[in-house]
Amino acid sequence: MKKNKDKTMIELMKNWDWSTHTPAIKYVLDKYDIGMILEHGSGVHSTPLFIESGINYQGYEEDALFRLQMIEEGVYNDTQVEVMPMPKDVNIMQMFSELTDTQIEEIIFEYDKLYYEMQGEFLYIDKLKLLFVDGYTATRNLCINMWNTLFDIVIVHDTEPNSWEHYQYNFRNEYFKEHFNVISITTPVPYTSILIRKELDIDYDLIRKYMNEYCDLQCWSYDKMDIILG
Repeated sequence: MKKNKDKTMIELMKNWDWSTHTPAIKYVLDKYDIGMILEHGSGVHSTPLFIESGINYQGYEEDALFRLQMIEEGVYNDTQVEVMPMPKDVNIMQMFSELTDTQIEEIIFEYDKLYYEMQGEFLYIDKLKLLFVDGYTATRNLCINMWNTLFDIVIVHDTEPNSWEHYQYNFRNEYFKEHFNVISITTPVPYTSILIRKELDIDYDLIRKYMNEYCDLQCWSYDKMDIILG
């Protein structure tokens, strides 16, 4: 989304469809003892929630111009969110399958490099680790598949059924079914899915509390948001 001459990016992103992940984020931060948050794709609504939580946080943004706008508008600073290196001339709005073999190899190299960096850092964190995924098309599923072993909880935005082919999500395959419970919070669009390690307890009443608060904020009836499993 390009910056409008009459509105800041913050104003443009205040629409409810940019913020439907907030009940999931608030639930996870309230319910679990999180020691590390990594955000793949920064935003007006999610990033401030993570930073204000006081939990160890690192954000990564693939769109350098968007990151610069967020810094200029005071959403976060240049140390809180880093640029995720992308190969030259890669259109990250594309599906992963549309990229060339060389581009895919270069992207995988960057994600693999960061994986091993995180692995070393996470050895010293004995609390739960949260990955939030709301980045661009070409890398969302790659991020989930390559990094999930480092995290106890993964929150993924834009998971309504008509987004599955676009983002190429596959976190309902047998591997994820074996290791995670998958909960999706539905709205008119977009949905938010929470992948939670099977050994962790889930408080559906608390999820509903934050869903209802969100409905109140948007002046919706409570049936505008629901929970589906699997």
